[in-house]
Amino acid sequence: MERYYQSNVSLTESDALGTCNVGWALVVYGNRYGLRHGSMSYCFDFNSRYGVLRCRLEGDISDDVLKQCYKLAGEYAALTSPNVGIVDFSSVAAFNVSAQTVRDLAHSTPAIAGHLPRFIVVPDHIYGLARMFQQCGDETRPHLHVVHSLAEAHAFLGIEEADFQPLKKSVALAETHLAANPERKSPA
Repeated sequence: MERYYQSNVSLTESDALGTCNVGWALVVYGNRYGLRHGSMSYCFDFNSRYGVLRCRLEGDISDDVLKQCYKLAGEYAALTSPNVGIVDFSSVAAFNVSAQTVRDLAHSTPAIAGHLPRFIVVPDHIYGLARMFQQCGDETRPHLHVVHSLAEAHAFLGIEEADFQPLKKSVALAETHLAANPERKSPA
C-alpha cells in the first residue's frame, strides 16, 4: 500500500528524502520511503553494520530525476559517512537519460567522497551507460564496479541484505548510526 505526502521542506527538516519541489511526493511502501514524481521513485536506505548507503531507483528515470537523486545521494553520504555506496537501477523500467548527462555526472564531484567502493547495479538496457559513467569517472571513482545484481554486489562485499533500514529523520539517524557503531565493520 502506497501513501503519498506532499512536501517542500529540506532534508534536515522532515522525513522526506531531500528538497521536494511542487509535484514531488514522499511515498511510503511498507517500511521504505521514497520520492515519486510521475511514474518514477527512488529511496535511500542504510546498513549500519557495514556502513553501506544504498539508493534504489524504479520506474521511469529522466535527466532531471537522475541529477536530483545524485544530489541527494551526496547529502545522505555526508550525513551517514558510508564505507560503501550502492545504486540499484534493477527496477528501472525506462531510462530516458542522455549520454551527456551521464558524462556530466561522471565528471562531477563524487557523491561519496574518497576512494571507497561503489557499485552500480544495472539491468541489461542500462549497462552501456553505466559503463560509460564508470570510464568517464575513473580518475575520481577508481573503485566503482558495475554489476548485474544486488546479490553480486553483496557477495563481493560479504554483506547480508537484510540489515538495510530506510533512512528517515536523516540527521538524527546518521548521528545514531555513527554513535552506535564507532568501530563499524568494513566490508571485505
